[in-house]
Parts: sequence; C-alpha cells; structure tokens
Amino acid sequence: MPCKNCGANVKNGIMFCKKCGANVQTGIVPTAYVMELVIKKHRRHKIKVAAAIIAIAIIIAVGLAFFLVKVMQQ
Repeated sequence: MPCKNCGANVKNGIMFCKKCGANVQTGIVPTAYVMELVIKKHRRHKIKVAAAIIAIAIIIAVGLAFFLVKVMQQ
C-alpha cells in the first residue's frame, strides 16, 4: 500500500511510513514528539530481537560445549 505523503510502499498494518514518518492512512506527518516515541519503540524492538538472538546463541554454545565434553570423556 503506498504512503499518502511520499508514495513509498508500506506493508499492510503499519501505521507510519518508514521513509517520511507520515501516518499511512492520513498522510499527516506527526509532530517531532510523536515521531520520537515511534523511533524509541522501534529501537526497543530491535534491542529485544538482538538480545534474544544473543541468548539463543549462548544457549547453543553452552549445549555444544557440554556435548563435546561428554563425547570426549567416552
């Protein structure tokens, strides 16, 4: 679906255009305060995803280490 402000393609269900920051439905660009809230929410989401990926990598590494220790003991 195109943004009404800049015409960029926006996925369905997204409220604000990632290119210009406008409300996809109305084409109105929000104030700086509202935009800052949107940006902070987006950053928090990225941080949570990165933390989850790191946690999974650590769990896999620890599991692999235990497996290798057990195999080496046999």
